[in-house]
Amino acid sequence: RSARLLRMMRLLRFLRVRRLFEVLSWVKMAVSTEKMLVVLRVVGLLCALLVLNHFVACMWYSLGTPAEEEGLLTWRSGKEMESEAHAYASALHWSLTQFTPATNNLSPVSFTERLFASGVVLIALVTFS
Repeated sequence: RSARLLRMMRLLRFLRVRRLFEVLSWVKMAVSTEKMLVVLRVVGLLCALLVLNHFVACMWYSLGTPAEEEGLLTWRSGKEMESEAHAYASALHWSLTQFTPATNNLSPVSFTERLFASGVVLIALVTFS
């Protein structure tokens, strides 16, 4: 039963993504000026970058949360996180700073976090080269 429900959820997600591409192609056809096409491309790239950073932030967040609950040192250790939303915002900020030249006050502490951070930096290097 749960496998069937999972397949249905995947299908619904696929249909939403397909619908999004249909709407985007319609918008591209409706835009008639070159300037608006450039703006549309920039907005699309920013959205793609934000989605990528969201996934990286979720992985960074998940690296620190269970280990901290077990008493191990993580990127969250010693930081006052007001809520889980604050912790996610910190993880998103960390992720954005890996892809852009920005300041960062969070750093990897454990071997796993450092390995993950190195992989993210390599992905960012390839993405922006």
